[in-house]
Amino acid sequence: MLTVDINAQAPLPRILSEQQLVCWAKHALLGDERGPNCELAIAVVDEPSIRELNKNFRAIDKPTNVLAFAGASDTPGGNQHLGDIVICAPVIEREAIAQH
Repeated sequence: MLTVDINAQAPLPRILSEQQLVCWAKHALLGDERGPNCELAIAVVDEPSIRELNKNFRAIDKPTNVLAFAGASDTPGGNQHLGDIVICAPVIEREAIAQH
């Protein structure tokens, strides 16, 4: 079974819920062949936090909507960590409003 860990360090925008994030993650991995013992971490952060991550990992000194980090290719025992997804709530909310 896929375990999805949601860490909301910033309030989720009105257009998004933790249940939606879990549902989307599980749906995206339907038919994945890595087996049932997988986990995925999703963090919802503010603009200063994602700006710092973007600066450190991509050398881009500005906020972005989403960053993704691959997990370990093989985790001995326990669940296989697929990776981490970091979502900037204020940026995705602004983008959603601008695109509709």
